[in-house]
Amino acid sequence: MLRLASRSLLALAFGVGMATVAQARPATPAPASRDQQAQRFDIPAQPLDLALTAWSQQTGIQLVKAADLRGLRSRTVRGTMSPASALKRLLKDSGYEARFVGINTVAIRRRAADTPLVPRRPSPTSSPESGGHDLIVTGSRLAAMESRAIMPVRRLTRSAIAASGEQDLSRVLLLMGAIQPGFGLQNTENQTSGGAGLSQADLRGLGAARTLVLVNGQRQVGSRRGLSVVDLNTIPPGLVDRVEVVTGGSSAVYGADAVAGVINIILRDHVDGIELSAGGGIAERGYGASYNLSFLAGTALADDRLHLTLGLSYDRLSGVDATSLGRASTGLDLVYASDEPDAPLLTRPGVRFGPFDKAGSFELGGRRYVFLADGSGVRPYDSGTAGTRGGVQLGGDGLDVSAYDQLRIPLSRAVGTILGKAEIGAGNVLSASLRVADSRTRSSWQPVIDPIGGPGIPIAIDNPYLPTSTVDMMRAAGVDRIWVAKVLDGLGRVGSINRRLMIQGQADLTGPLGVNWRYALGGGWGRTEDRVTTINVRDNVRFLQAIDAVRDAATGAIVCRNGRAEGCEPLNILGDQPFDPTARAWVSITPKARETLMQMVLRGNVSGNPAHLAGGPVDLLLGWEYRRETSMRRSSAVQESGGTYLPRVTSYRGAYSVVEGYGEIALPMLSEKPMVERLTATAALRFSRYSTAGRATAWHLGLDYAPVPELRIRAVRSQAVRAPNIGELFSGVQQGFSFITDPCDAALRHAVAERAARCSALGLPADFDGQNGISKLVAYQSNEHVGPEHAATTTLGVTWKPGALPGLALAVDRWRIRIDEAIAFPIEQLLLNDCVDGADPDVRGRACGAIMRDPLTGRIAMVTASISNIGKLETAGIDISTTWRPPWEPGGGRLTVELLATWVERLAITRDVARGIVQRLDGILPNPRWRGTLSTRWEHGPTTIGWTAQFIGSSRITIDSTLTIDKPNTGARTYHDLEVAQKIDPRFTLRFNILNLFDSAPPQRGYNINAGLRTGAIYPNLGRQFRFSVTASL
Repeated sequence: MLRLASRSLLALAFGVGMATVAQARPATPAPASRDQQAQRFDIPAQPLDLALTAWSQQTGIQLVKAADLRGLRSRTVRGTMSPASALKRLLKDSGYEARFVGINTVAIRRRAADTPLVPRRPSPTSSPESGGHDLIVTGSRLAAMESRAIMPVRRLTRSAIAASGEQDLSRVLLLMGAIQPGFGLQNTENQTSGGAGLSQADLRGLGAARTLVLVNGQRQVGSRRGLSVVDLNTIPPGLVDRVEVVTGGSSAVYGADAVAGVINIILRDHVDGIELSAGGGIAERGYGASYNLSFLAGTALADDRLHLTLGLSYDRLSGVDATSLGRASTGLDLVYASDEPDAPLLTRPGVRFGPFDKAGSFELGGRRYVFLADGSGVRPYDSGTAGTRGGVQLGGDGLDVSAYDQLRIPLSRAVGTILGKAEIGAGNVLSASLRVADSRTRSSWQPVIDPIGGPGIPIAIDNPYLPTSTVDMMRAAGVDRIWVAKVLDGLGRVGSINRRLMIQGQADLTGPLGVNWRYALGGGWGRTEDRVTTINVRDNVRFLQAIDAVRDAATGAIVCRNGRAEGCEPLNILGDQPFDPTARAWVSITPKARETLMQMVLRGNVSGNPAHLAGGPVDLLLGWEYRRETSMRRSSAVQESGGTYLPRVTSYRGAYSVVEGYGEIALPMLSEKPMVERLTATAALRFSRYSTAGRATAWHLGLDYAPVPELRIRAVRSQAVRAPNIGELFSGVQQGFSFITDPCDAALRHAVAERAARCSALGLPADFDGQNGISKLVAYQSNEHVGPEHAATTTLGVTWKPGALPGLALAVDRWRIRIDEAIAFPIEQLLLNDCVDGADPDVRGRACGAIMRDPLTGRIAMVTASISNIGKLETAGIDISTTWRPPWEPGGGRLTVELLATWVERLAITRDVARGIVQRLDGILPNPRWRGTLSTRWEHGPTTIGWTAQFIGSSRITIDSTLTIDKPNTGARTYHDLEVAQKIDPRFTLRFNILNLFDSAPPQRGYNINAGLRTGAIYPNLGRQFRFSVTASL
């Protein structure tokens, strides 16, 4: 009924807009009180477009300015005067006039009586470079952007981005509490098959695939196989003019993928002259050096009918290993206090994972031994001072995984952008852009570790590298081989080298259709190629040949038992010594793969004012779009066969296309009436037809009500859609590692009734060791029959500008998102639990069928998970944004205080709706219930001082609520940044940033949180950093 009622209202809204015609009333000037408050202005003579932007930034008053101001220049405006007087001087003799259209909004328009009114918001196909409708330009206040939008919108300005001091745009976006860390330079070190070094954004914690990232209002090609997710590393922060974030389902406006919202990154496209910038930075302890160079140039030609902008930038961020920062490489993790079943988990440094050791360990006669470093003998294995359940121990021998962590992956990036806009007569404008981004990363993870699932590395009794004492022990025990658990440090750290080349082009033609209508036609094409080289990988067949060494009876030389004809070189892995280079080369392999993504978009729309209502002109937009996405991967033969230590990665190719038609309408019902300053209804409808997922419909209804100029109430209800991506449809079987717990481990088999009996029925003994401290192999299966997701989004908000507190603006939005038929893999852990705990025999049978165990050890060899529409996602919360710009000047300067905060009431995932198993993720890292950013900025003449405090609330460190942990929560953290900028003269600006001013560490908790990795990537993890930059405008 709700869906039927919503569609009926939607049809009624469109019908009223098309059928109702009334005489428009001219707007009555209604300047805000602050318009007459005198202040200091310093606006040099320059192009009128830039002068108006400077006026907006200095006053904090919004501007709706015409898009055809090119070629006009302003007068110099300096001195103390009212904003209205300053604006009048800027516009003198220009042919334009200023008219207040709201409490804090001014429209710049021609004096001609037939000039069409400015639309309430830009169309989805227009952008700052498209020459479409007039642009809405705001000052530097984020709250001003929110106060005029029906959909909740947050904005990051160019000055806020510069104040952050960051070279990674994804880290800048984390200042907005609604955005969670997706893939980034802090959490992709273990992505050896193509994802290392990517940088993505995740709105509301619903996944990066449900967040649509636009560049200049248009779609951009993705950067990882099978996905349409944009790599933010292709966009240097120095080229960004502003970032606008629409939080809430926006599929009706922008199409699929906008389930959680839209991030629109608007690049700088209007530069007159040359701007050069150079900067560098380093952490206090001497690591993490970075630098960047950028060049921007723009010019107007042919009597200002042609404008060209060229941008070039180069950035380099050095990698940082955990060993560079002591607190990140202490081995801090969780360990059981004892081997008792109900023992709690303790958070301690020095945690080791056994029985893996650099020298190699083995079990013989019920005891474990470890080889001496030089391989000349063995000694008893040291199991540390705490319990060894799950292979985790405190101190002693074993593997210290923190020694191999990478706090930041190195990145080098070169980006070139060219934009052109030409007036071709009769008001028609042709615009085009081309952006090329070349980025390179190199990740390093752990070395090869054996065994995972299997019994270990087999060493025969006749291996000449075995110490004599060990051979004697083997004979006494009556065995002819031992199984060695070892960290193969001699092979080097497994990692990947990624070189990504992204090319994105856009072209648009816009112009008038009569008096009150405009058209827009355009298209885009993009291609990303990622050449992936995986390094220090073990060839399994050659490795088994090389370690199976014997002594040649004729020559006495140590040789391979098998494979000599192919060139096998014997390898001694016993002890902690460097491997022989020749043998290492024989067993090592460097697989290469290529991933390619392509996108083509054709689009068009018409927009205008078909009618007038009591509140003003109706805005209507009708459009269409065609899009084709293609993704492919070409793996090497050894990757296809799974013949390496790493998971198998198969080749595949997939594509889909979609044709869409859409419409949007804004109905100004009333304005300037008693208790109705403004009442506007909006609606949007989009029909889509996918070559894979079939038909889909998305819609949007909105209401904007201002009873008085100081107060606005907004409500939005939308139905959003996300069609399955290529990876979910066509990627076949892709393997990966996952940390899952075997419920049949001796320490866990009695936790649930009947579990022990069912584990025994699987042939697993009572003292079974499931190696629960080590990741397991998982095969992820795509599904060509998976359907689209459907999301229902509701937002209720209020904005308030109290007259008694001039300069204060407050916006509060209550939001709720529910995604049905969510595309998801089954939870691997639930498959394991269902196999032995499921009440229904059929459930147990299906779950056990997805689990493959090693026939010798019984340990999990692989779990298979197939994707489908089995899930549901729900999230709800409150966004708060406040801006205060007092009318007085503290210390003789201009003060701006901004607060952004997000409270998450609920974030839950149901991966199997039929079973109703709900997992609450709110309050669990990386989803704290509270996040916020407080920014204070003081400007006095050429000096700017900024202070930013980022608050991250406390979270539980794991989703498993059954675990008893001594420190289960992170505790709240606040990180502070400082910015000081100084204009030497109008052409040169110096900027100094201190990031993490007080050298605050991430919470000292396990699961890599203390290093700021994995779920801890939400925290700054490099300590105190210094950054300096200089900008010259010529």
